[in-house]
Amino acid sequence: MKRIFIILSLVGFTATASMAQCNDGRSYKDLEVPCYKEFASPEYISDGQQYREFLTGGLQAEYTVTFYGGTTYRIVTCSDLADAPIVYSITDPKGNILFNNEQFENARVWDLEFKSTITCQLKFHFAGQEVEERGNIVDPNDTLPDSLKKETPEEKAAEEAKISGCASIIISFKQ
Repeated sequence: MKRIFIILSLVGFTATASMAQCNDGRSYKDLEVPCYKEFASPEYISDGQQYREFLTGGLQAEYTVTFYGGTTYRIVTCSDLADAPIVYSITDPKGNILFNNEQFENARVWDLEFKSTITCQLKFHFAGQEVEERGNIVDPNDTLPDSLKKETPEEKAAEEAKISGCASIIISFKQ
């Protein structure tokens, strides 16, 4: 009985995760498949991992990725927001930037070759958004009722400029 419960829980969780929806009601799969087909090439195979987030405001997604030496990788960005490109960077364990697509007009596709195996941080967010660091510090203003919050016109304008949407990165490697 316990085994059946665990299996059903896993199936339910997987089904729920795969049905997560973007702003326009599409699932991540519906977003990623056309994107992948647009930039697909027979010599590249997906690494099979999911680098996807529903980004709200200035939040940044962060994943740990291992790139293997002597391999060429293709990085493809997908979003449900046509006018908000994805900015991404790949950093080494010391925080040194190895690649940043912002230097290349937020290119949606880029091929990278790694000479040696390295574990990196992949970080991405929507262009034009001030990146907020995720943390555990609670701002006392966040616990106040809206009627008691003091918001400057600048803060209000910045809040209204924030965008939300699905962002996904597909990493594939050359055979």
